[in-house]
Amino acid sequence: MITLAKKILYCCLVAVLSACASTPPTDHQANSQIAKNSYYAQGWGATSCRQLSIDLSTQQLTERQAIANRYLYQAWISGFVSGVNYADIAMYDISGDTSSEQTLAWIEQHCQQAPSDTVPSALHQLMQNWQTTGQADKQ
Repeated sequence: MITLAKKILYCCLVAVLSACASTPPTDHQANSQIAKNSYYAQGWGATSCRQLSIDLSTQQLTERQAIANRYLYQAWISGFVSGVNYADIAMYDISGDTSSEQTLAWIEQHCQQAPSDTVPSALHQLMQNWQTTGQADKQ
């Protein structure tokens, strides 16, 4: 039997995916550029800063679509950060106490200043900052 909480979670997930199904990142040139870096990023967040700005803009999309896109980027960021934590056995949490919302806000600001950059590159820069400043939580 499915609990009420599970039904609500399922309905929210369906609503989010439905709201943004017609507006996935389409910047294929950015994906090609990302592949030229030292690693290949894939998925929702593997796009250009310019595309992220469009995906989060309530001026170009409905507010509902922009909010749904925001959750998708936060989920992608969480997965990316978790993957970094998993890949480095000495790393417990590279982001320290930084939430995915705070991380996305930093990336948004970075992307406004450097629209030709990529989201994975911006996140990589932030991770280097976390390590340099000692924010990364090592085991």
